[in-house]
Amino acid sequence: MSRPKTVFATPVDGHFLVSPNMKCLPPIPLDQIPHEFDDRPLPRDTQLLRLSHNRYPYLGFVVTNVRWEGTLLSRFRLPSRLPIEEENGKFIFNKERATRWHRLEVGLAGTVQALGERFELCFPAEIGAFPGPNSHGYLEPRETAKQMATAILRARDAFIPLMAYCSYVIALTPNCDAQNAPWMKALTDREVNPQWAQNLKQSSVGTFSPEHQRAGVVVHQNCHFPEQIPSFVKAGVPVWIYFDAKPPPTKMCYSGTPIRNLYLPTSLEYQQATATGSSAPVEAPLPSSPVTSPVHPDPAIAREVTHRDGPEPHRQSRQLRGETWQEFFAREEEWQRKQEAQETTENREKRLQRVLAHEKHPLPGRRGPFCFAWEEDMGHWMRRPLTRGEADERFGDYADSQRKYNCFRNEWDLCEDFDSKAQAPEWWADRDDDEPAPGAPAPAPEAPVPAPVQPSMYCDDLALEQQTLEKDFHLVIDAADKIVTFRHGFALVGDGRPCEDGWEKIKGVKDWKETCDTLGGVEGPWQGPDQGIVTDFVGRILTGKTIPAHQCDLSQAHPARISYATESMSILRRRSESQTHYVIQPRSIKEGGEPEPAWDLVVRDPTTALECVRRFGGTGRQAIAKHFALTGRAFATLLPMRNPPPSNANPGPRVGMGWREATWKPSPHDYAGYWFNLRDWMTTSRARAALMSGGIVWRVCLEVLVPEDLQLVLLGPDYAGHGKRVRFDGEQHESWDNTLTEDDMDVISGVYKMYTGSGDQTADASWWPKQSIWQGSSMDLGYWSPQCEEWYKRRRDLITSGQARGAPKTATKWREALQGWKPRKQFINSVQITSASVLGDLSRGD
Repeated sequence: MSRPKTVFATPVDGHFLVSPNMKCLPPIPLDQIPHEFDDRPLPRDTQLLRLSHNRYPYLGFVVTNVRWEGTLLSRFRLPSRLPIEEENGKFIFNKERATRWHRLEVGLAGTVQALGERFELCFPAEIGAFPGPNSHGYLEPRETAKQMATAILRARDAFIPLMAYCSYVIALTPNCDAQNAPWMKALTDREVNPQWAQNLKQSSVGTFSPEHQRAGVVVHQNCHFPEQIPSFVKAGVPVWIYFDAKPPPTKMCYSGTPIRNLYLPTSLEYQQATATGSSAPVEAPLPSSPVTSPVHPDPAIAREVTHRDGPEPHRQSRQLRGETWQEFFAREEEWQRKQEAQETTENREKRLQRVLAHEKHPLPGRRGPFCFAWEEDMGHWMRRPLTRGEADERFGDYADSQRKYNCFRNEWDLCEDFDSKAQAPEWWADRDDDEPAPGAPAPAPEAPVPAPVQPSMYCDDLALEQQTLEKDFHLVIDAADKIVTFRHGFALVGDGRPCEDGWEKIKGVKDWKETCDTLGGVEGPWQGPDQGIVTDFVGRILTGKTIPAHQCDLSQAHPARISYATESMSILRRRSESQTHYVIQPRSIKEGGEPEPAWDLVVRDPTTALECVRRFGGTGRQAIAKHFALTGRAFATLLPMRNPPPSNANPGPRVGMGWREATWKPSPHDYAGYWFNLRDWMTTSRARAALMSGGIVWRVCLEVLVPEDLQLVLLGPDYAGHGKRVRFDGEQHESWDNTLTEDDMDVISGVYKMYTGSGDQTADASWWPKQSIWQGSSMDLGYWSPQCEEWYKRRRDLITSGQARGAPKTATKWREALQGWKPRKQFINSVQITSASVLGDLSRGD
């Protein structure tokens, strides 16, 4: 049965190209498309579109925009100064890095062999492996640093055709694009670590999505693998097939193959392509997308510039529309002078330390400064934030004079126009040399796939990654006396003793220890009011008894009862889809702080809303949001917009950490694999959303984030990531902010789909509780308490020590484990209900 296709006429009369998945001709003229390789082929030669090659049928799968990101491929990120070391008078590649590269080289080759045998795949008789990374000698010492640099860079490039070989074999297996694909089970059946197989699936090797652009192939009549071309098409590899409209009788086009059955053009298609150049219908141009912009200008960038033409700047760039990079830095220097004038001695010392640390332009890395690249667009230099992976990848492309470090904001700016005459570092240019460096061995001839790989190798590969676990983010735990005052409204008048006749002492909690448990624990010595009065206060809330007016500002009769509209703070109550939101609006902001952003600070917890009134009077939204992000309070930075991005409500199926057999026994290696998967999954938008989520999601993500990631929150929504629209009742415009998907939540919690032994039925088990379970437990206080942190560290120690109690738990087991001190949840709910009542009381708004 014929399938949809586009037929293109070529300059040769009667010769056509047919593509099942491309709407244009190849980017290279047909007579210039290369076929054979030189005697000493270089890895970069594989990244061009080629005619089908029977020795290397997999080259169409080469990823041309490969990014060294993700748990599997991040090992290939190289710093701007290559890790070359001197040993015994020669130069070697850093041994730890070399070992990690070699592990993956062996693992990919073993995967090719294992899947070929398991699925009994048929390959062209001439098939061979392209000269691999090891053939370039990155594991051997060299006489000069330049020779070693050339070997390293060529070896890294040689991983690309090896990865393509692996992708090709995966694409030939049944249901290769399924979330729990048969090829993954085939690997685990051979005792390959399940986490390693999952990492492979999530990389560009095992994922066939449009974001991974592949080189493609032009199939000609001497192709010895025509039956595999439908698999190429299904995997998204660009395919063009050569057809002769009137082939000689002795050479029928692809006779007896799927190519002829599926893609042979009809006479009408030949005629249409001859007449118009293509059988594709003429399509009207798509309307340009409307520019997404805030409803109101950002006060932080409200100053006018002399021109407003040019592309819309990236929302997180701080660049004004039409602003040159010279104007941007002039404005930035003005801001820096103001900051320096009011800088404390401590902050000045930290800033000068940052200057010294970045004096030699080290690679930003995962915990270093943010990077912004200036890219030319329609004649304008536009400032765009780079992801951590992009920063590592591109930092070395710029000379030192093309980089500017901002020690106040701890960020780099990269721009060729800073010094248009500067040259990239010499070692970076070495990758383009046509000839091997002097003294370097020539690439080895093609070799067959090596002998079977021992299963322990895959665990060893994960173990190497485990060695580089990073330190915790610096979180803040509020003192209990501040919590009871600012959050729960404890506000004594006088000595706090009851003055009414017959006042009954409440026994809601029997002693100070139970009071501390109810408040989430006390870190260090108690610095607050009399313990007996606080115990009485907590007990009355728990039992529902009347609270003395002189103890709590939630009381109507308190002399300084709480109001949600004061001279320094106002709380707006808004509804959307039957849910209540509280918009925090600071007033009378003290001088010296950051300008107010364009986004609105919104919370769902009424207790948190009233806490802002008590605690943050005169403080701007950025400072409040920063405190929330450091202490585990949930919030949103909703940006009012005329044309917000789509909500992306259904981003895809929930996968989490993948599937595991019922007999699976987790180990610290598996936890390390989960951890590095989480780390590399953490895009800019996900980092923002995680820091704003609060609860267990917030705490888990802190271990793969850095303090500088707080700036992501303050910059406002990242349109490139997932988000959600919100329209408050009665308002014309919608607002938008980054959120986490259900699958994101599963990745954070480390959810595995565990087979139960009953067919394909699975049950979720996770290293950490899901956010939905956490929010219904007594551990969720609306902030991160001392007892939360104590529990978290105890659980983490159980996992990393390999104890059975640290294994992933089901939802039922997690609910049991998080029961904790039951009165605590009752206390929190009572305060929330009373706070919500206050925020809905019109008499409290004056």
